[in-house]
Parts: sequence; C-alpha cells; structure tokens
Amino acid sequence: MLKKIIYYLLIFIILITIGDYGINYSIARSIDNKSPYYLSFASIGANSLESRMDCWATIRRPSSTEELKKILIQILNSLDLPADENKFVLFTDNNSILLNYLIADADLQGYFCLETDLEKQETYLVISLVDSGNRRELSDNEKKLKLLPGVKWQFNYLYTADLDYMVTQNSHRALLEVISKILGVKVMNVYQQENVTSMAGYSPVIMHKGQQSTINHEIYNFQVAIRNSSADKKTYIYIGSPLILDDY
Repeated sequence: MLKKIIYYLLIFIILITIGDYGINYSIARSIDNKSPYYLSFASIGANSLESRMDCWATIRRPSSTEELKKILIQILNSLDLPADENKFVLFTDNNSILLNYLIADADLQGYFCLETDLEKQETYLVISLVDSGNRRELSDNEKKLKLLPGVKWQFNYLYTADLDYMVTQNSHRALLEVISKILGVKVMNVYQQENVTSMAGYSPVIMHKGQQSTINHEIYNFQVAIRNSSADKKTYIYIGSPLILDDY
C-alpha cells in the first residue's frame, strides 16, 4: 500500500513539473513575441493602449490618377490589407491629384494619402497605421514596404500606455529611468515642465535601428515622455522612435 502511495506521489510530482515547465515556456514565448516597448510599459505597471506607425516617401516624378491607384493597390497588397477601389477618394485640380483611402476595424485604423504635385513634378506618399488592440508589431510592415521598388520610406513610431492614477512630478524621472534602463538608452536630454517630463537619447537595442535623428550633432533614436492628466486622473506614457512627433 505504501509503495502504491509513493508511486502515485511520484506521478503527481512529474505531472506538476511538466505542467510548470509548459506554463513557463508559454510565458517565455509570450515575452519573446512582445517588443521591448511593451515590456517597458509592463515593467512600470502601465496598460498598453495603442501603437502607431507613420511613414512617408517622395517620388521625384509626377503620377497620373491611374498610376496613383496602382501604387496604392501595391502598398495595400504588400501590407495584406483590403484594397476596395470603391472607397478610394479622389480630388483633382489644376495643380495636384490627391488620392485618399481609409481602413478601420475593431483594432486597426489605416490612413493612406497619395498626392502628385504637378508644379513640382513630384509624388508624395503618406501612411498612418494605428493598432489599438496590440495584436501586431507594426515594424513588420516596415519590412514589407521596403520591398516596394523605387520608394525610399522614412518611418516614425509612437507607443502609448497609461497608468490608472496620477503619479507625482518627482516620480516621473524614476519611471523614465526604469524604461530607459530596459531599453539601454544613453540619455542625452531631459525636459520637465508643469505636468510633463520628457527624456531623449540613443539606444543600441531599439528595434528600428535605421531610424534616427541628428540634433546639435547628437544622434537620437528614442524619446519617452510622461504626462499627468487632471481631466481623467491618469498618467500617460509615450515612447517615440526616433522621436515623438505629435503633441502630448
């Protein structure tokens, strides 16, 4: 009887060990699949809200209406997004041709604007993608867009999160230092005013290594800002790469 009990206990321990290994493996894979930005938010207990990719390019020649439509369809196909030509919005005048397209579902919003300037003889491409479900790593789209021939893109990313409470102004720097440490940032600039604290610098582990800005002979590829909102009693955290372009 005692041998049987010991036997069952050994089986139970083995099953527990296997189950624990499986759980740890799943957690590790989940972490691996997340970008360092999401891990940075998690490290300070912040809730990820959305990620945004803005990109733009200039083609040094004009494009006809049909050429603009063809370029837009190529872009959408490369991103595995629906190309519904019935929703293309076209504006024309004597100086320009403008083609707009919007995509919106529960988690992803996309804005596409293609314009030809007939006076300057140039074509401009602008794309904004916003993922509010944190289902995608938007930098994957960068790789796809770079495969389009004859187009040299510039990219900028913005990641937003919040805390369900307001932190003190003195705590802003502590939170920024935690995020900067995780991303290995060499901090070169800190700005603080009223309810906002911002920190900028350079990180060798930033995912978008090709995107950087030079200001006063210093190279930046990372900016993080923290803002208290008295309106909804929350704290908002923004990570921009290479910089935060929008107001916060």
